[in-house]
Formats: sequence, C-alpha cells, structure tokens
Amino acid sequence: MRREAEAEALTHTPVMSDPQTPLHSLAARALLDLVDEVSARRGVTRDELLGRGRTRAVVGARQELWWLIRHHPGRCYSYAELAALVGRDPSTVVHAIAAHQRRLLRAQATPA
Repeated sequence: MRREAEAEALTHTPVMSDPQTPLHSLAARALLDLVDEVSARRGVTRDELLGRGRTRAVVGARQELWWLIRHHPGRCYSYAELAALVGRDPSTVVHAIAAHQRRLLRAQATPA
C-alpha cells in the first residue's frame, strides 16, 4: 500500500517542484516567455515543447526554441549548457539547431 501511495505522489507532483526539469531550468533563467512564444506560434503546448514527443510539429517547434535560446541576444549558451538546460544530450541539441538553421536558409532562398 505504501509503495502505491508513493507512486501516486510521484505521478501527481507538479513539474515546477523538481529543480532538474527543463521547465524549472528555463524559468530560473527567465526563458519561459520564449517557450510560450514558440508554443503559441507553433500551436503546441508547453508540455509538448519541453517533453519527449517526436511528432513533426513538436520537433520543429523544439528545434526553433533551442535555436532561439542559442542565438538569444544577451544570453550566450554553449551547446553543452543548452543541453543541460533542456535535459538532452549535446549532440541532440547540435543536430536540432543545425536542422532549424537549414530550414531558415531554405526559407530565405525561396522567393515569397
């Protein structure tokens, strides 16, 4: 019974109470406005953006968010720092930022 109660408590613990979550890390660095901006523009939830989902819409939004954080004026995060911030492997962050950069370059090359 005790084990079930502990499991129940863990599944219903608010995300902000865990200092290791991406949400907490981003909030501590005043980056949640950026998260919410990308979330609203891309039509995905904050939880999807910071979670582990791999749908095309979520991945594209997440790549954009990481690119924006990496290139944010006044905040210079290395790939390793950004990876730690969002709870991912640095190679994943490098790949995501490169993918978004390629999308930006293709969009610039395509006439409107």
